[in-house]
Amino acid sequence: MEERKEVRDWEKRKGQASGQIWLAVEDGQKVHVKEVKSDPAKMWLKLKEVHVQQKPGTRFNAYDALLGLRKLEGESLTSLMARADKAMQDICALHPRDFTIDSLDNDLTSMALIRALPAEYNNFVSSLLLLDSLDLSKLQSAFQNEESQRFARGIDSSPSLAMAAGTSLLPCRAFAAHSVTGKVIPRLAASSRRTL
Repeated sequence: MEERKEVRDWEKRKGQASGQIWLAVEDGQKVHVKEVKSDPAKMWLKLKEVHVQQKPGTRFNAYDALLGLRKLEGESLTSLMARADKAMQDICALHPRDFTIDSLDNDLTSMALIRALPAEYNNFVSSLLLLDSLDLSKLQSAFQNEESQRFARGIDSSPSLAMAAGTSLLPCRAFAAHSVTGKVIPRLAASSRRTL
């Protein structure tokens, strides 16, 4: 008897929670939860799935918002701290469950590389941010591929990313960055090196 009462109470609270979520959701968003509107947990998860996309581009934009914070004219420091806290909450909501300090290091290095690219790389950046996952090794591979494609098409990408980074991002050892112009050039055999 006691168990039945507890089940009825639980069902009642579940129905109330579903109703509250349903009423709080904008009409245009109800399409996402109408199939699960009797289960508040499933409604919440479905809304999260639709609106909190844990993709590299979304995390990149959240980090960019946090690191781009500036005190507004006339803004109190308390208000600035609240905005920073909100930006950090947004970032935390976008972390995958298995997120670690190593993941953060990977994200920050990737973000630094992407942010370092000039405007002529905007299409390349947009394509990177659409990927489902973007770890540093994938990003480095994409950079190498982009450099190869630009070289093959004769698009000037100087100063070379490889020179600017201080490491070789070039696709193979057969090419090098020219020491003055930064353009990618074929590497000459040691016996036939000339001053370029």
